[in-house]
Amino acid sequence: MDILLIEDNVLIGQAICDHRAARGDCIHWCNSAVDGIDAATMTDYDCIILDLRLSDESGMTVLRQIRKKDLHVPILITSAFDHVRYRLEGISAGADDYLVKPFSLCELGVRITRLVERSTHHKS
Repeated sequence: MDILLIEDNVLIGQAICDHRAARGDCIHWCNSAVDGIDAATMTDYDCIILDLRLSDESGMTVLRQIRKKDLHVPILITSAFDHVRYRLEGISAGADDYLVKPFSLCELGVRITRLVERSTHHKS
């Protein structure tokens, strides 16, 4: 799988990259909203993992900009914002799933697999 990770926390980003790469995925990691939006529009990814609290812009803004460009890639939000209103806002803005930090890398992997399977199924 080709995955775009938009995450500015080095420890979390590296852990996700190492875990997914060990499973054979190709990970492109951007640590800013601007770079993430550029990457999302230049390459067809199988999935995007998006943090909501980025240093240069809100991840919610990134999500809205990606959806505004009519990109239908599955997007999984990861965030420490665990209140239901944030989850509802993310899903309403176009995210396909929402995973609260801290999370298990194994759970992240299962969610990514399911999102990509559903997306591929709908394209067929």
